[in-house]
Formats: sequence, C-alpha cells, structure tokens
Amino acid sequence: MCCLPDPDKPPDTKFKKSAPLILGAVCRTWRRIVWATPRLWNVIFFDLWFKGCDTIARKEILAEWLLRSGRRPLHITIGTNQVVPDESAEALLPFIDVLNVYADRWRTLKVYTAFSSILERLRGGGIPLDGCGLSELDLEMHDEEMWPFVINLTPVTSRLCKLRICGVYLNSLEVNYQFLTHLTAEFIDEDDCVEIMRRAPLLIVCEFRGIQEPYDENAPQCVVICHNLQKLVIEDGGTKQLVSFFGRIQLPKLEELTINTNDAHWYMEAKLDLAAFFDLSPCPLQSLTLGSIESDFQDVRKMLRKVPTLKRLSLCARQWTNMAVRDALYALAGRFRPTNLDGHPEPTDLLVPQLESLRCSGNPETFSWDVLPKIFGLNAGNHGHSDIQASLRNVDLILSPRRDCCHGPQHPPSLPASAPRRGQDRD
Repeated sequence: MCCLPDPDKPPDTKFKKSAPLILGAVCRTWRRIVWATPRLWNVIFFDLWFKGCDTIARKEILAEWLLRSGRRPLHITIGTNQVVPDESAEALLPFIDVLNVYADRWRTLKVYTAFSSILERLRGGGIPLDGCGLSELDLEMHDEEMWPFVINLTPVTSRLCKLRICGVYLNSLEVNYQFLTHLTAEFIDEDDCVEIMRRAPLLIVCEFRGIQEPYDENAPQCVVICHNLQKLVIEDGGTKQLVSFFGRIQLPKLEELTINTNDAHWYMEAKLDLAAFFDLSPCPLQSLTLGSIESDFQDVRKMLRKVPTLKRLSLCARQWTNMAVRDALYALAGRFRPTNLDGHPEPTDLLVPQLESLRCSGNPETFSWDVLPKIFGLNAGNHGHSDIQASLRNVDLILSPRRDCCHGPQHPPSLPASAPRRGQDRD
C-alpha cells in the first residue's frame, strides 16, 4: 500500500502516516473495516516522547493499537528521537509495561533510547506465539553510560536470528544465541565480540563497529572457530584491537571481509598482518575490502597469494606514503611473461587467477600508467590475449589530485583497442 510507513523516517512520522490511520480517515465505512483488520495493526513505529506530548493519552493509543492487532505477530519499533528531560523519563516506563503484555507475539523488536531504565523494563515472559518468539532484536543505548541491570529476554528469543546491539554490554543482555545468523554490534569491547561469536555457532554475517579495548587485558583468551561465518565487516575502532581480535578467531568459511577502522593513531599501534591470518585460517575468500589504514599494513603480493579464490578486491590508499595500490597493480601485472614465441603474453604466476573486479583509491604518483594494460596481460601495441586475462573484467581507479601540481592533471595514455575500459573518477 502507498500509505505504509517509510522505515527510513523517524518513528513519530511513521506513526502519524501509518496505514490504518490514513485508511481509517477516508470515511466511516472504511474506518470500521480498518478497525476490524488485524494485519493493518501488527506493525507499529512509536515515538515514546516529544515536546508537549500527553504521555497518558499516548499510552492509551498504544494499548488500543496493539489490541486491534488480534493474534498476529508484532513488529515493533519504539524510541526517543528527541532529548527527553530527566523528569519525564519515569513517565515513559508505562509504555514498556504495555508492550510487555504482548511479549508472546513479539516477532521484531527495535528499541532506541537514552535511558537504561527503559531497556531494563523489558520483560520477555510468557510462551511465544507458535513457539517462535523474536526473530529480530535491535537494542540501542545512547547518551548514557551502561547500567548494572540485566535485560532478560531468554523466554522469547529461542529462535532469534538477527541481533543488533549498540552500547549494550554483553553481560547485561540475556538472550538465546544458538540460532543467531546475523549480528551487528557497535561500541562493545573485544572480549564481548569474541564471546558472542563463541555463543552463536550458526553465525553467517557479523558486523562490528567501534571495537573497544577489553576491560581486563590479563583475562585468559582462547581461539574461537566460527565454522559458518561467511561475511565479516569491521569499521571504526582501533588497529590495536584488530591485531588482538584476529589472533583470537578462525574463519574457515569466510567469503567476504571488509576492514575500515579510520584509526587516527594507526602509526602508534601494532599492525594487522592479513597474510599471516589467512595462513593460520585458510578460507575461500571471494571479496576483500581494505581501508586506507589497513591496506598500508599489508604485503600485498604475499596477502594475495594466500587467497587464490579472490574475485573482488578493493583497496583505499589515501596517505601519500601508502603504496598498496601500486603494489597491487604491479603484482597483477607481474602475472605475465612479456611474450612467448607467438607474441602473446603468458601467465607465469597463479596470483588471484579468479579476480574479476579491482577497485583502487589512491595516489597516481605511486605507479606508472603503462602498468594498466599489463594487468590485463597486454603490452603497449600488443593485442594478444591469454586465459587469465578473461577473468579480470572491471577496474575502477579513483585518484587523488596532486597536492603540489603546477602543470595540470596528468592523463593516462590511451589503452589498446582490445583492452577492457575502466571507470575513472577524480575526487
């Protein structure tokens, strides 16, 4: 329906424009039909507080809304988009009490708040509808330190598949992890990251943002093997935690890896060696994306040798001392002999033979333009082809302008007619 709420808009906007409210305003007949149709009421986006709101009246609206949902599974998003005065925080707790009455029908629950008391108020009692319970849980704490309370949602998370937590300590959340397949965790410490991976043996996709230092650096550590993890994304945080974190995990089925920490103090920390990690944890990696900090740490050729299954490679090298893009281009170009007796280039190195896409962002002064046709197995004026050339289909170069340029931008020479064209942007 055109009046279904937009999931990208704030909860209060969604509530005002939700389907049952719009349809019920058409006429009296439509209103009767809408009120008697539970499937229009089992999805709710509700802003707990805004300036000038009547919390008592809004509590009654929430209760009436949920009552009209019949026995259908509930998909609930609640939160506080505005700064709530401390004196108004207590008035928000009755909203959570209303939600708790319907805990047996929660299917999706997303709560965003600055008050720990709201999350602590959640109760997952009762036998879940159809024995399913929550399949997706999203809890976000902001603008407040964590608390000594515990959120116990164990009874309604027996089939939990997706979990996102932000600013929530692992020991403050009690849920079932055995069927968890998708995890997003923001601003939790390294120990909690590893512990969740240990508790969730079926994890397929894992995203960590802002990994924090462990509280007890002397605590015993063990290696966790995630037998089913296929995608790992790490953003923000510090490189020191990366080195320690990757030393504590093994990912034998990993297919996609993205690391982009943007650590301002990267030069002071230990350096992550991905070649060493892939050596200890061989995996069928197909996609690798490294930010400017992480790419600077790597011996690119050595790293690529460890992942022969790689199909997509993306490197960012923003620092003018970062040679990762140069090393990648020359390593790929070095896969071929200049020519054989027939005048055609021949592959000499089985370096990433399945590579299909290369995306690089960096400094054009670190490499010579004549290396570009060579990564396709071509030499200037030589239009020969080889088997390995066929795999590489797309090359995107995003080049930073010279800081001290006084002669205008440099342009690459034209490629041979048979060479695949690349997208070229300048930022």
